[in-house]
Amino acid sequence: RRDPNCTMTKVLTKNNYLDLPKFSGKMTDWLGFWEMFKILIHDTDEPDIIKFSALKNACEGKALALIKRYPSDGSAYEEAVNRLKTIYNNDQGQFKHLYEKLKAIKRAKESLKDCRRVFNEVAIIANQLYRLGINVDTPTYLTEIRYKFPKDLLEEIARAEREKYGGKMEMINDLLDEIENYILTREDIENEYSTEEIERSFQAMKIDKPSCAFCNKQGHHALECRKLTNPFDRRREVMNLKLCFNCFGRNHEA
Repeated sequence: RRDPNCTMTKVLTKNNYLDLPKFSGKMTDWLGFWEMFKILIHDTDEPDIIKFSALKNACEGKALALIKRYPSDGSAYEEAVNRLKTIYNNDQGQFKHLYEKLKAIKRAKESLKDCRRVFNEVAIIANQLYRLGINVDTPTYLTEIRYKFPKDLLEEIARAEREKYGGKMEMINDLLDEIENYILTREDIENEYSTEEIERSFQAMKIDKPSCAFCNKQGHHALECRKLTNPFDRRREVMNLKLCFNCFGRNHEA
C-alpha cells in the first residue's frame, strides 16, 4: 500500500520522463523512496550524471542538503548515495521512528471514514516494519494496533478471533485482514443503502409530481392548465373525462 501523502516528481532519463516519489529526509519515507529509486534509476544503465540529476531532483529539504555539495557531473554519484544510506539505512533508527509514528496515531472515532483513515495509516507502517525485518507478530504490536479502533469493530474482531483463530490471533497480517474485511463490508452496506435511499427519493418525487388531466403533462394540475382555459371547454372536457367539477381530479365525484 503506497502512502497517500507521498508526493511525486518527474525526472528525465535518456529516453523518457519517469515519476519518482519525493524524499524530504523523513526517516519513515526512506524505504519506499529508495526501493522505487533503485529499480527505476540506480540499477539501470543510465550514466551517473543522469542518475545524480534524478537523485537531486527527487530530494528536498534535509535530504537535498546532504548531497547538494557534490558535483553535478555525476562523478560523485555513488558517494552521494552512500551518504544518504549511512544516515537513513539505519534499521534501529527506522524502527524507532516507525514505532513512534504508530503510537502517535489517534484512536479512530466511531465513523467508518475515520476507521478507514486509521487503518490505512496503520497498514503502511506495519508494511514498512515487515520490510525492515522487524518481528511485529508480538502481543505488544497486536495490542497497539487493535486498540486504534472503536468498540464495535473490536467486538467483530474478537468474534472472528474465536471462530477462525482458536481464540488467539498471532499475526499482524491476520489482524489487518480482519479489520479491513469489516471496513469493506460496512462500506458496501453504506453504499447500497445510499443507492436505495436515492432510488426511493426519486420514486417519491415521481409520485408526488402533479399531472394535468386535460393535457396529460406533468408539472401542473388541471386547474392550472393553460392549454384549456375557456370555462365552457373545461366543463365539456370534465364531463367527457368524468372528472370532479370542484378539483378536476379523477376517481371521485363532486
